[in-house]
Amino acid sequence: MMINFLENEEIILEKRRHWFVILTEGISLFLAMILLPVAIAVMNSFVEVAGYFITNHLLFIVFMVAVWWQFLWMMFFVAWTNYYLDVLIITNKRVIDIEQLGLFARDMVEVRLERIQDIKIEVKGIVASLLKFGDIYIQTAGESREVIIRHIADPQEIREAISKYCDELINKTNNHG
Repeated sequence: MMINFLENEEIILEKRRHWFVILTEGISLFLAMILLPVAIAVMNSFVEVAGYFITNHLLFIVFMVAVWWQFLWMMFFVAWTNYYLDVLIITNKRVIDIEQLGLFARDMVEVRLERIQDIKIEVKGIVASLLKFGDIYIQTAGESREVIIRHIADPQEIREAISKYCDELINKTNNHG
């Protein structure tokens, strides 16, 4: 998806979701990866019938573990792609939020600065507070719903940048009109 910039539009800030988001997804997939071999080893040690089956069907079990790992690797690839392609771009005229919904689906929300009425940030929990990430809610004029940007790094910096350029736009409008 190509972004068409407006005349005299400059990129002020470009942010992605916080790295902690992909780290937690990666850790959960890693735990799922080791779960199957550990379960097989435990069953082999403690359940006599399972030990007999495992010994006689070792190649099948190794194949199934490899299939499981391949499936988890693909899930990680999709998660990484979604993480990497989700981006928030703040320009001197607009806020553009691009969210990858899957491998072949993308959602792009564009909000002009003059339409922004309110910006709220929400940081939930001690981890989010320490690592400085959270959610941003942008309420716009004339729309019934707000734009929500989740798990973004440095939400305070983003709010300050948007507010600064909104104020500049208002001052420019008041001075010219």
